[in-house]
Amino acid sequence: MAVRRLEVGLVLSAFPAAAFGAYTLRHQLGDDLDQLWRNLSVCWEKVARNRAVRECRKDLGHVGIIRAAEVTHGIFGWHPHLHPTHVFNREIPATYVQQLHQAQFQAWRSAAENLGLDTPSDRAQALGLVRDGAEIDRYLTKSTYHGANSVAWEMTSTQTKSKTRSSGGRTPWEILRGIGQGSADDLDLWHEWEKASKGKRALTYSRGLRAAAGLDVEASDEDIAAAEVGTEIDAGFQITNWAPFRENPGLGADLLRIVQKQGFTAGMQWCLEKKIEIEDVDPIRDRASLTVRSEQ
Repeated sequence: MAVRRLEVGLVLSAFPAAAFGAYTLRHQLGDDLDQLWRNLSVCWEKVARNRAVRECRKDLGHVGIIRAAEVTHGIFGWHPHLHPTHVFNREIPATYVQQLHQAQFQAWRSAAENLGLDTPSDRAQALGLVRDGAEIDRYLTKSTYHGANSVAWEMTSTQTKSKTRSSGGRTPWEILRGIGQGSADDLDLWHEWEKASKGKRALTYSRGLRAAAGLDVEASDEDIAAAEVGTEIDAGFQITNWAPFRENPGLGADLLRIVQKQGFTAGMQWCLEKKIEIEDVDPIRDRASLTVRSEQ
């Protein structure tokens, strides 16, 4: 997850603007997770093929999408949802992003209704600018997300996230902990999660997006895990000044190669040598705890 988080941040830093969103469908306790997930995928495919959406994206200089799929379980049952992050090749105002959101929501709603599902709530869907131009530290909706780092955390930290925004929601990893505490109900939920999630990708990139950001071919989860990058006390680091990567996209590929081959400690040292500002990450508190900045 730490490697994926770094990758997302590097892709976002390569483009002038990005918008982070959330899309979900109505659900209730007892709904089958596998079917909910299928419905979610079908609706998003319909959105991507919608003519109005495609024209709107083209007009805005849309480059591609990083899409994260997340599932939680709460008082209303399973809650699968998508977090798409759109990237653009030029700066765009928030009003244009809202036009894109309206086009996508209309297509999303129509797709759900055509499947015979309840009409999605407009309050459960969102899309907002992550930043304007080069200002990467811009807040998103209600300051929930903060620049590229926060979107990267949101899209890749499902294992460490707890008490999600959905009412009483728990991640699969919290359900797994419940099994360790003796909950038979959680064991049933976990079995359903295992079956429904098999073969699903938690994070996907539009074709050609990584190459457009100057990154190499994506390594598989297995390859990253086999490299034994980091330990339980080494959760990587956060970039606090992405300007060098925007000015020289090739630096991102260099940093990823170092991290994947030599570990995060070597990556941190590389950043310090390049005078790239970073923060060490505390995996227990899931927040930046120790600031390590290069000398100016």
